[in-house]
Amino acid sequence: MSCQGEISESIKVFIRERPTIADERNPSTTDIEASGIKNVSPDKKSCVYYSSANKIQQNFSVDRYFDPQSEQRELFESIALPIVKSALEGYSGTILAYGPTASGKTHTMRGLSNDSRGIMPRCIEYLLNQQDASHCELWASYLQIYCETITDLLWQPSYAAKEAVAGSEGTTGLAYGANQPLLLREKAAPKKEGPAEVYVEGLSRYPIRSVEDLDELLNRGDLNRSTAATNMNETSSRSHAVLIVKVITPDVNTSVNNALSQKEGAHFGADGAGVSHRESTLMLVDLAGSERASATAGRGNTRSEEARAINLSLSALGNCMSALASASANAGGVVHIPYRDSKLTRLLQGCLGGGARTAVVVTLAPGIDVAGESLSALRFAARASKVKVSATVNRVKDYEALYREAKSKLKEFQSTTVVNMDTNSALQQKEAQIRQKDNTIEQQALEIAMLKEQLKVLQNQPTSNNAYQSSIPISSSSHPVRELSTEELNSSVESALAAANKQHAVSLESAHRMYNAKLLIAQQAEQAALRELSMRVEDLKQERERSLSTMRQLREAYEKNEEEESAHKSR
Repeated sequence: MSCQGEISESIKVFIRERPTIADERNPSTTDIEASGIKNVSPDKKSCVYYSSANKIQQNFSVDRYFDPQSEQRELFESIALPIVKSALEGYSGTILAYGPTASGKTHTMRGLSNDSRGIMPRCIEYLLNQQDASHCELWASYLQIYCETITDLLWQPSYAAKEAVAGSEGTTGLAYGANQPLLLREKAAPKKEGPAEVYVEGLSRYPIRSVEDLDELLNRGDLNRSTAATNMNETSSRSHAVLIVKVITPDVNTSVNNALSQKEGAHFGADGAGVSHRESTLMLVDLAGSERASATAGRGNTRSEEARAINLSLSALGNCMSALASASANAGGVVHIPYRDSKLTRLLQGCLGGGARTAVVVTLAPGIDVAGESLSALRFAARASKVKVSATVNRVKDYEALYREAKSKLKEFQSTTVVNMDTNSALQQKEAQIRQKDNTIEQQALEIAMLKEQLKVLQNQPTSNNAYQSSIPISSSSHPVRELSTEELNSSVESALAAANKQHAVSLESAHRMYNAKLLIAQQAEQAALRELSMRVEDLKQERERSLSTMRQLREAYEKNEEEESAHKSR
């Protein structure tokens, strides 16, 4: 991938506080009002969180605070809209909802219907509305990370056979199975074109062409997602849900394409449209909520194991944010980022590592029961706000288009060669005609030379003139015929000879000029064709070398990843 343009900024952090629910579990009438957000600044960019349980009061600076009365539309316009607009330009983006259990993360990301739609559907609806203007192509995948196991949320048994066939045609990916774990793989990037890309092997993807497609996919994914009742929420999310949207936009900027062509050796068509496209990735993450062990008490071992896996995963995410904040503060220093501590951080490595515009939405629930988790979530947001990111435009070369263009150029060259061959054949025929005329002129010159010799003989033999004259028939006219003298006869022959020589010289010069002009045109066409052939052969050789190099890197990365997976499993 090549980069053009860069957006350097910090991770954006937002706070959303949900209103009090009528059936709050174990509410404390005195503390439910005491614990929570206090003293919000007029510009809503700073606030104080007070916990009456441990008497802690801490100030936090954010990009914006949303009170319980805030609407879903406000959140989308402030948080997601700038990132989605950038996605159409080729910049990847990530939005994470982080917070305690039952604080409104899923409502913020998924929402309900109509005006209560969340960030996920609103983002894709905005992109669908921009399709006519931007000609973008949308592909969606939906996965969950449950107890450190990645599964595909869009798999359905009735669709399995159809997806397996359609996957080979590119209409949808091949799903491995609803409960079959999927593995994270690493795709090595070409040299000098960024870090390796982490992807989920076997994850299905589906085209989104309408709002109906979007609703069908999201509803199917929600049905497959793991949820359960806890002491905090009757439908608590027990897994991290990640909606991955690929936004593919044609690259039609002629000036940019020409610059890239000179810089990277890319080939572009005669109409200025390049054989590359901009490809951005939107990762919309609804994280499972952090919770204490007491929240799952009495719910069985399964809930306890789920809570343990969730807390470990969120702890790994917090460690990565702390390390990234240290790396941003210590510019130029080497800081280890523990991406491999969990599947979540490994999947988000490309986003957290600074390659995408990122926003974190911290959702808070009122009450003393979650005061500790709320304070922990706010501290996570404070660390995230210190992380610097530099998002770049992801431009991908279309190797199939390169091949098609090279094939078209080759056909054009072959047709030009045939035309040149026909031209050469016509020139050869013309050259043969000129040589035939030269031979005729040479024969005429020999005859003239012989006539000159005969004339000299006649001049040296006086009597021969009378004999010659006697051989001329007498005219039947009444006028007498005057006998020609030797000088007159010689002058007449020389005049005829001079006229013949002059006509011959003019014809010969004209024929030579035409021959030389045709020959020059043929030589120039042949040289241009040879240069074009040489350039195309060299381009194909270079493209082949680049492809072989990419294949070698992919093979090395695959083998390395296999070794790491084996080592991880053995541990």
